[in-house]
Amino acid sequence: MSSLPDVIYLDNAASTPLEPRVAQNMSRHLTQPQVNPHSLHHHPGRAQNDAIEKARKTIAHSLSIRPDEIIFTSGATEANNLAILGHLLCARPPFGHAITTAIEHPSVLECFAEFERLGGQVDYLPAYVDGSIRSSDLGPLLRPDTRIVSVMQVNHETGVLQPVKEISTICQGKGIPFHSDAVQAIGKVGVDFSLLDMASLSAHKIHGPIGVGMLYLRNGLPVKPRQFGGGQQFDLRSGTLSPLLCTALASAITIAQEETLQTAETLTQLQNVFLQKLRELNVTFTRNGHDQTTVPGLLNISFPATSAADILLNLPQIAMSTGSACAATTKNGSPVLRAMGQSPAQS
Repeated sequence: MSSLPDVIYLDNAASTPLEPRVAQNMSRHLTQPQVNPHSLHHHPGRAQNDAIEKARKTIAHSLSIRPDEIIFTSGATEANNLAILGHLLCARPPFGHAITTAIEHPSVLECFAEFERLGGQVDYLPAYVDGSIRSSDLGPLLRPDTRIVSVMQVNHETGVLQPVKEISTICQGKGIPFHSDAVQAIGKVGVDFSLLDMASLSAHKIHGPIGVGMLYLRNGLPVKPRQFGGGQQFDLRSGTLSPLLCTALASAITIAQEETLQTAETLTQLQNVFLQKLRELNVTFTRNGHDQTTVPGLLNISFPATSAADILLNLPQIAMSTGSACAATTKNGSPVLRAMGQSPAQS
């Protein structure tokens, strides 16, 4: 794993350093002629298209899904938009009803906000003080016109695992499509795609490059394209694909899947050492989120009566964040921690 010079990098929930094996694979493709992979009338174009389809098959094998269930995207934000709005906007008004949680990533919450602006109705599952949601809260919210349920597998700020299996059982019993933002789960605890109808992944969360991700879309589930053009990727996501980035995503996913257990063990050990050192130094801190049902290495802690900004200011050699990178410009604190019942000062 590559590192940043002169910096202790602790912001892997936002983006991970590029894995050297992924970089090596990318470098091989950089020496290939840059031609349009969708130009199938000549050999160089077909060769580049073959590289993309090989990447698609590699990912499908690693994740135990079908190659035609993979839509390459620019990242998880685009995948979330395509999944949620793409499915919801298949119907004409009235749009119906949808369910998500109060602690989703902004790229999910904003999709549902847009759905509401267009006339749809959304219910938000509440978060409890330990950062979890309850599958028992889902049933009472279901309606005959509920068209999608979206619940992340692992929260991007607290690392809390959500009850995806139980929610999947409920959704399958009602025939309601179930989407999950799974970017923080892949490579840490794994993703069971048999439980999901749609799932979003991003390469830069698993030591791949920034700028590529994918949507898993169960075969046959209707989705309306969010961008239009040449009709690439089964007429669902137009745009010229990068063989370089698609291949890099395949490499990152393969390595993440193969090394999930090893990664989890290493991160658990490092996390335990870190927390033990804080205790040995008599540092007063609070862990935000359940201390058991969390993925290793994604840690959210508060230091009472201490400003997070002051901590960062006094530790310039450590790269860490006070919240989600996508909410770094807001001054309102963490929406995830507020949804867990913490005050603005605590969040």
